[in-house]
Amino acid sequence: MTQANQPNRVTSMAFFIVGAVCFAALAIVRPAEIGSIQKGIDQCASCGMTIEDVEFAAARVVIQNARPLLYDDLGCMLDADRENEGGTAHARFVQDFSGTGWIDATRAWYVMDAKNRTPMSSGILAFRARPAAGSLTFQEVAKARHAFMQAKYGGQ
Repeated sequence: MTQANQPNRVTSMAFFIVGAVCFAALAIVRPAEIGSIQKGIDQCASCGMTIEDVEFAAARVVIQNARPLLYDDLGCMLDADRENEGGTAHARFVQDFSGTGWIDATRAWYVMDAKNRTPMSSGILAFRARPAAGSLTFQEVAKARHAFMQAKYGGQ
């Protein structure tokens, strides 16, 4: 390689790196960008119920929508996520049941218990900090919800 060709190669690589960084930055969504839920106005993207109890809410960010899809119950979000309802999610957020606001759903801890009264009776609560032994990760609660729905309604 001659020295004349070397600057072009460096320039091309730099351009590629800058482009990749810009694309990655656009794909990142922070909880603050979801905003707050308008109680009594916003509706669940899955079941259509008006969101009244914010502490049970969840959101999915999909490329196909200009704004996040909101859910009144974690069960609705998990079902929509499994079915790719509205498009494939590239970010998911849940409300911390302790009241500290939005958190990345993949970093939250979950408690799934039928005794927990939630809007659509999923019994799933999300927490920023691990609340107790037996709490579940996002992947575990998604599997548990799927198994519950299969047992209750059949199908895939």
